[in-house]
Amino acid sequence: MRHILPIICFFIIILPLIYSNVEIIKADDNDTPILEAELVILEDLPLLEFGEEATIDLRFKQSGFNWTKLSERGFFFAKIYLPIIFRSIIYLLGYNSVVFEAEIVGNPLGWEAWVSPSSVTYFTGDSEADVKLHVKVSRPTTANTATVRIKYTAYSGGSNIMGTATSDVLVSVKQYHLAEVTALQQHREVPPDSVVYFPIEVKNRGNYEDTFAFEVSNESNGFLGLVSGHITLKPGETGQINAMILTPYVYLYDLGTRISLNISAYSVYEPTKKFSSSISITSKGFLISEMFLLTIAIIILIIVFLYIFFYYILDERRTKVYGKPDKPWKIPIEEKYLLELRKKDNKEYNKIKNMMIEEYQSSILWYKDHIKNNKINEKKQKNKNQSNGIMNTDLLKNFFKNSNNKNKIKPKEKKTTKNEIKKQKDDNSEKHNESKTIELLKIKLKKINNTFKQLIGNLNKNKGKKQEEK
Repeated sequence: MRHILPIICFFIIILPLIYSNVEIIKADDNDTPILEAELVILEDLPLLEFGEEATIDLRFKQSGFNWTKLSERGFFFAKIYLPIIFRSIIYLLGYNSVVFEAEIVGNPLGWEAWVSPSSVTYFTGDSEADVKLHVKVSRPTTANTATVRIKYTAYSGGSNIMGTATSDVLVSVKQYHLAEVTALQQHREVPPDSVVYFPIEVKNRGNYEDTFAFEVSNESNGFLGLVSGHITLKPGETGQINAMILTPYVYLYDLGTRISLNISAYSVYEPTKKFSSSISITSKGFLISEMFLLTIAIIILIIVFLYIFFYYILDERRTKVYGKPDKPWKIPIEEKYLLELRKKDNKEYNKIKNMMIEEYQSSILWYKDHIKNNKINEKKQKNKNQSNGIMNTDLLKNFFKNSNNKNKIKPKEKKTTKNEIKKQKDDNSEKHNESKTIELLKIKLKKINNTFKQLIGNLNKNKGKKQEEK
């Protein structure tokens, strides 16, 4: 009894002290105790790179009884005394395990997070453990910051939940430039030397507000492209621009020239990173260009000039050869007389002028007929010369000279002689007809000259009579 009383007194004194240091907090929703623990970040938070994994060092600290130290006091104290006396906190006695779970608040697309190791075993209160938080932005996202919530749950040796708690870690991702370029119209067929516009849709897939510029590449065969200006878009925002394409110049017609062009967008802050979409365009059809019209005009002018030139030369040549008659009223003497007559007697003037016109028209008809006959004669003479040239070729002469068959030569010679005689007769008849035609033309010309002289004489007589009457 002497030894028991001091022990009882000791426990009566120590019991309030033990209970005063133990605090059990229950959760509001599921009556799960809140674990007295915390996570401490051991270093500055890094700025995440898109597509790369970032690691953050953490230290887990848990409050409570240190089972290792309590075990050092003896088996009876740790295994019998404490469990019997303190039944309400028996779950705090012994080693436990802690499980870590990480999630992204709001569940934004592209973000991933996890903790390694995912659990800590043989853990006890009033101790620490180092863990690592892994965060990665694996796909394009418009969120440049995210909150990683780490939930840690402590389990007793019997897999009973001792408590749970959470800690939040705010992480940020470095700005990355990403755009989605879409051609709303993939192909067009247009005439040559024209301007066509392609609508291009651009979406900012990056995580910050960005400004994009544009360029057209793969230009060839005379095709040119231009996209002027810039466009500023917020994360996830879509805008539209127009790409201007110039088709090549052709002289007259393009059978169909097709080409593919790349429309590229890039951030003005990172020009080396480009995002592209392709379009195709076909140039086909006629082109009535200024150069073509100028060429046609020059050709027409040349043809007209040559026609006038040769017509003038031939007309001059015919005039020199055949003697084209002059207009009587254009002869200086007659022109002067007609002017005076017109002042004195208009009726007589008209009469004489009409007579001159009739005589001139008759002379022109004769002139044209004479030219026509001479052309026919020239053509006949040309055909004659060609036929004579064929008959008198050296090939035929050698053929007849080198032939040994004399019986065949004689009829050929006779036949040739008959042909020559016939040709001579034809020539003589043509010459006779030609000379006869010339004689007739001379006679007709003489008659016309006589008539013209009589007309002049009559005019002079009338002129003399009028002067005598005065």
